[in-house]
Amino acid sequence: MESALFLPKNTDFYQYFIANYSSFEDSKKSLLVAISLKYIKENQSSDAISYIIREKEYEIMPPKKFAGASGTTLIYDIPKERANKTEAQIDNIIFMCWNKLLDQFDFDLSQKIYFFVKYHIFSFHKLGERFTNLSVLSRNFKQAKRKDFIVLTYISSNDLWNKFSKWDESLWSALNSLNDHEFVSFWILQNIISNGKDYEDFDFRPDDKIYTLWVGRYKFENGEKISYEDSVIKKIEGRIEQLESQGYRFSRRIDEKHKRDY
Repeated sequence: MESALFLPKNTDFYQYFIANYSSFEDSKKSLLVAISLKYIKENQSSDAISYIIREKEYEIMPPKKFAGASGTTLIYDIPKERANKTEAQIDNIIFMCWNKLLDQFDFDLSQKIYFFVKYHIFSFHKLGERFTNLSVLSRNFKQAKRKDFIVLTYISSNDLWNKFSKWDESLWSALNSLNDHEFVSFWILQNIISNGKDYEDFDFRPDDKIYTLWVGRYKFENGEKISYEDSVIKKIEGRIEQLESQGYRFSRRIDEKHKRDY
């Protein structure tokens, strides 16, 4: 049964699963959530696991439903669970419910943050507002299971996202202490490394170990060219060389997606 959760979307099992999930008994749904969390804690996921987590999220806090439009105004049906509550109150309910459940499976803080981001429950921005006292020098950081997500939330909390020139040596030291998987995931989420997938596939590791290392890019806002050679590449050059000695291959390129010809 558990292995079936990793079958792709185009299988009969997956189609049967999502078509019938709503009719499963609560005890079966609870078991599936427990199985899913066990795999998520081990950094494993699948389309079926994502579906299970999303359904649990809807159970905790049903989403607003689009009901039409009146002129330029969009109209939504508001579930009773959301009625007369602020966004902050709704976020707190969602957080407390998930936090209690994740505690039952001994998720540490870094794994909780990973979970919230991976399954689109909270953004790094909201997590940075919630966890304002994180440190990359603490014992808790050194013992974290996903140190990359502690660092990502730390830089969000301190308004340092993509502001590489403002990062101090303790932060760079913390980054270079990450294991290989965390290091690559971190830089994918900072849009410096690409694994050929979308942003949200930060955990994907290509079998051929081929990546793109963005050494510069053109800004979306004004087409201005920016270089990462001094602000980032020099700081992580040693680690990149170490990864290359282990079979990783990095193609150094400039991202010209927003380059303007005028």
